[in-house]
Order: sequence, then structure tokens, then C-alpha cells
Amino acid sequence: GEIDAAARCASRMVRERVPVEPGSYRALVHAMASKGEVGAAEEWLSKMEKAGVPADSSTLSSFISALAKADDPPKCAKWLQHFLDLGHICPTILANTVINAAAQAGDLPKAEALFHQLAERGTEFDAITYSSVINACAKSCDAEKAQAWFRAMEAAGLTADTVTYTSVVSACAHASELDLAEQWLQKMREAGVATHRITFN
Repeated sequence: GEIDAAARCASRMVRERVPVEPGSYRALVHAMASKGEVGAAEEWLSKMEKAGVPADSSTLSSFISALAKADDPPKCAKWLQHFLDLGHICPTILANTVINAAAQAGDLPKAEALFHQLAERGTEFDAITYSSVINACAKSCDAEKAQAWFRAMEAAGLTADTVTYTSVVSACAHASELDLAEQWLQKMREAGVATHRITFN
């Protein structure tokens, strides 16, 4: 398609040492990342930096999000660190993507480490971020940490939704703390948050 043709044209320009416009490099990285072609996106990102074109926050965010969705933790961690080393502040949506990837893998230590690492670099979090960490707690059957993260979320002035409460209930249930799970269901009702059938599984 058009993207492949543009990539071939840019490759020819690089081989012939013809300067490629910074916007062209960035467009190619974005396009490859959006298609899930992380190998090609990484190749163009590397060429871009080798050519002296700064890796901007938007381009790196697009690529790192693609890596997270492609379930490539080592490369995701490598490029996220590079992103931070360049002085970029990780946007909330990217933070949510990488933390959720760790949560979906059931890697609670990684999810928590990412949260703290990004917090130290100035990232602002939302309810989705906290819910992702709580979900990691649920997958790890850690009711104590799930409740602690819920309290941290409230302390941050954020409002819990059905997903958040469900994750806490699930963490308690998976930890065989059934009375505690019922208490959280009651808190959920008292808060006026709609219950979901998954809550009762």
C-alpha cells in the first residue's frame, strides 16, 4: 500500500544519503506502530535517531504502546527507559497502556514498579491507572494490596468505578477472603456504583 511505498522511497533516500524530512520519519514510525508492525517501526525509529532527528514524545509513545500491545516486555521496558532518559514526561494514556500490559500478564511487581517509576518522573495518573494496578493485585490474589491501592486512589481524589470495585472484590475472592469480598460488594452498593455480573463470579 501507500505506507510500504513510502517506506521503500525513504529507504532508497537513506541508502543514497539523501536527507529524509523529520516528519517523514515520524509518519513512518506512527504508521508501522499503528499496524502492529513493531519490528519495522523500531527499524525506522533507529534510522531516525541515527540521522540526528530527535525522537519526540508522540512518536515514541506510539511505538511503545505498540510494543506493550504486542506483549514484548523487554523491548517495552528498554524503549520506555529511553523515552524517560530523553526527558519526556510519560503521558497518562501511555502509562495506562504499559501498566495494563503488566497487569494483564499478572505481573504485580512490574505494574507497581512502573507506577512508581513514572510517578517519580512527573506522570499524572487517572482512575484507569489505579484500576490496572488493582487488577494486577486481583490476578496475584493479593487482597491486602488491592485494598491499599484502592485507598491510594481515593487519597488521590479519584472516583472508583465498577471496574475498580470489581477488581478489589475479585482479589478478595481469589484470596479466599469471601467475607471481605462481600464487604466490598456492600461498599460498592453504598457508593451507588453499578454492579456487574463479573463481580459475582
